[in-house]
Amino acid sequence: MITGKFLKQLSIVSALLLLLSTSFAAANFNIGTLSKAFSKKRNVRVSYVQRRLLSFSGRPIISSGHLVYKAPDYFAQIELSPVKRTLIARSGWLMVVENKRVQRRIKLSTWPNMQVQIGTLKSVLSGKFYNLQSAFNLSLQGNQQSWILNLTPKKTLQKSEKSSVGNIKAIQIYGQQAGIRTLLLRYSNGNITTLSLARSD
Repeated sequence: MITGKFLKQLSIVSALLLLLSTSFAAANFNIGTLSKAFSKKRNVRVSYVQRRLLSFSGRPIISSGHLVYKAPDYFAQIELSPVKRTLIARSGWLMVVENKRVQRRIKLSTWPNMQVQIGTLKSVLSGKFYNLQSAFNLSLQGNQQSWILNLTPKKTLQKSEKSSVGNIKAIQIYGQQAGIRTLLLRYSNGNITTLSLARSD
């Protein structure tokens, strides 16, 4: 016969088991496991809203569209508003496409801030976090359901290496499981860029 006392004891045991399993999962959640989860994705398409807040202006510059990543090296930012254009990054080059024609080809190393923004997204989406560790210190907070990846430029960078981080002061990536919700970039001049992402595939 199942008594109330037995049910109470059973609920306590169940709660303890749940707590232990949650603690175990949290203990096993780290940069390595998160990187591995992202590396399983070969193709990613998300919608985005980008807000750029300049230090001398109180009004953000807003743009929106889609981001596309295809392993191993293809990344495109398809801007739909306020203008229609596509930025395609591949093999260290950035192509600006308007009206279905390539208008410009830019070497990403000559545009450090854009290189950092695209490089960060590509490294996380591909699960190649080690690409970031040469220039940034990485720390991870939270659990699989809600995490924050913090990136800060290493103080030991040589003068020749500092161009690889532009004038980035800090980067925060907010995510859930193997997905990015928000990318926040803070610059040393006070500018802030925020990308809010949502799955569109």
